Amino acid sequence: MFLSKPCFLSESDSESSHGSNSESNSESNSESNSESNSESNSESSSKSSPTSITFAAAKLDIITLLLGFFGFSVALYALMEHIQAKAGGAGNLQCDVNEVVSCSNVLTSEYGEFLGIPLGAFGMAFWGSVIGLALLPKIVEVSKRYQANWRLFAASVGVLVAGLLAYTSYFILHSVCLICSTTQITCLVFFAFSLFQFLKHKKEPSYANPNAFSKLIALGLALGVPPLVAGLIAPGILIDIMKSKKAETTTNAKATNEQTKKAEPFGSSQTPFAMDLIAVNKSNYVGNGEDYRKGNDNAKVVMQVFTDPQCPACRMASQSIEAALQTVGTDKVLYVARLYPLDSSCNPNAGPLHPRACALTTATRCAGQQGKFWEMLHWAYDSQTLSEEERAAAYSDGGIRKHAQSVGVNIQQFQQCIDSKVEIAKIKADIDLGNKLGLRGTPFIIINGRQFDGNHGNPEILASALRSELSKN
Repeated sequence: MFLSKPCFLSESDSESSHGSNSESNSESNSESNSESNSESNSESSSKSSPTSITFAAAKLDIITLLLGFFGFSVALYALMEHIQAKAGGAGNLQCDVNEVVSCSNVLTSEYGEFLGIPLGAFGMAFWGSVIGLALLPKIVEVSKRYQANWRLFAASVGVLVAGLLAYTSYFILHSVCLICSTTQITCLVFFAFSLFQFLKHKKEPSYANPNAFSKLIALGLALGVPPLVAGLIAPGILIDIMKSKKAETTTNAKATNEQTKKAEPFGSSQTPFAMDLIAVNKSNYVGNGEDYRKGNDNAKVVMQVFTDPQCPACRMASQSIEAALQTVGTDKVLYVARLYPLDSSCNPNAGPLHPRACALTTATRCAGQQGKFWEMLHWAYDSQTLSEEERAAAYSDGGIRKHAQSVGVNIQQFQQCIDSKVEIAKIKADIDLGNKLGLRGTPFIIINGRQFDGNHGNPEILASALRSELSKN
C-alpha cells in the first residue's frame, strides 16, 4: 500500500482588508472577478506550495518473526542445557556425542558466560529484540526502508557475534556444539534475508512516525531485558535445586544398592542378556563348533565364563569356580568355557597383551576335539606360574605339542587341526559374542544370563551366587 504524507509550508498573511459595505464588495468582486482570481492564484502560488513524501508502508514481518521465535527457542534450550551441564557436569547432555561433538565442552567453558550471564540468555535477549522489530509496523507507522535499515543492523550484529563464537568453539575449544551451531546458522540466514530486503528497498524513501524510534527501543527493552535478568538470577537457583535433587537421587540409589546387595549378595547384574544370544552349542556339528562344558547339560543354572589361557586372573577365577562347584554340587550347574584370547593375532580388539594366547586357545580347542579340552586349559593356567624361561618353552609350538601328547592326544590329528585353522571360526565367534555382551576384560562371567560382577576370586561369593540362582528355580 502506498500513502501520501503532505508537508505543508506556512500559510500567507491575512488578505488585505475589504470595505465594510457588502453590496460594494459584491459588486467589486463581480466586476473584477477575473482580475481577483488571477491575482489570488498568483499570491497563493508563491506563498503556499505543498510538497509530498510517497513511501511503501511496512507490514508485519512474518519471516523475521518466525526466525525470531525459532532463535529464541534455541537460545532458551541452550540456557537450560547450560544449567544442566553446570549442575550435572560435562558429558551429561543429549547433544554430547563424543569428545569433539560436545555441547558441554562449550557451554561449561570460560567462554560459556559473559559478565556472569550464560550466552543462552544473551541469545534470548537478541532474538527477543528481533521479534520486537518484526512487530514494530503493527504498533507504529514506518516505511519498508526504515524497517529494512534496522533489520540489517540487528542482523549484522547477530552474525558478527555468531562468527566470533563459532571461531572460539572450533579453533580455541576444538569442540562442536550442536546447539550453538544451530544458532549460528539461524543468524546467518537472518542476515542473508535482511541484506536481501535492504537491497530491495534501499532506493525507496524512508519514513517513520516521530515516535517510531522510542517505541522500537521500548520493544527491544521489553523483550530483551527480561531474558538477561532471568539469565543472571535463574541459573544459580536452578543449579542448586538440581544438585539437591541429584544428591537425593544418589542417596536413594545407594540405599537401593544396599538392599540389592542384601537380596543378592553375589552382586549379579539385574539386566539379563538375551538367551538366544548366549545359547550353548552342545554339538560339534552345528554352527561354528561345540561349547566345551562340564556338569549337567540339563542343569537349571548355567555359568558361562569368557577366559584367556594366559590370563592370571582367569587362572584364579578357575580355581574359585571349581571350588564353588564342589560346594554347590557339580550336577546342579552347567559350567561352559568360552575362550577370549587377549592377543591381536586373532582378536583385533586386543593388543599384544598375551602374545601366545591365540596359539594356546587354538591348541585347547583342538585338544577338545579329542576330549582333552579341560586338561589343556588347566595346563595353560598352571604354566603361568613357571619361570619366564620355562613358560616360554612350555608355550612354544613344540612345548604345546609335547604336553598334548602327554595327555593322550593323537598328535597327528592335533597338528592337522592346528594347521587347518578349523577352530578359528569358533574362536572368533566367541570373541564377537563377548564384544556384543560388553566384555571389557577377562574373566567375564555370566550366570543364568546375567553378568556376575562380584569377587570372582572368592569361592564363597561364587557359591552364594549359584545358590541364589538355584533357589529361584
